[in-house]
Amino acid sequence: MTPNSDASTWAKDGSVRAFLRRAQPVTRARAVVCLAASLFLAACAYVPLDEGAARRVSLDYTASGQIVDARAYVYGKHTILVFDVAPSLLLIFDESGAQVPFEKMGLHHRLARRLDKFTVWTNGQSVTFSATH
Repeated sequence: MTPNSDASTWAKDGSVRAFLRRAQPVTRARAVVCLAASLFLAACAYVPLDEGAARRVSLDYTASGQIVDARAYVYGKHTILVFDVAPSLLLIFDESGAQVPFEKMGLHHRLARRLDKFTVWTNGQSVTFSATH
């Protein structure tokens, strides 16, 4: 392609420098859209780590994942989650991916309901609990 063959691409003097001077600046909205699209694509490409074999953490639950200092118990109509050390950030998701509300009582966390399978995210690590019954 010659510099003068496409007037919409090349400046009249045919230099790349003149073309770059005509380029539109990146607006804040365009930058946000590009960032959101790249984050969405990165989230879709997430592949969970091999969680390894399930280990029994209580009479009620087995666990598989990176967190080893957490245990779960059934207490009436609730699931109780216990940590050896209080986590700074804690997110709990049920089997369908919905976030589960909980009440914190020291190192114990009482979930809003009894769950057969749920995933706990804390400090960038996860563990999945499954009921043994």
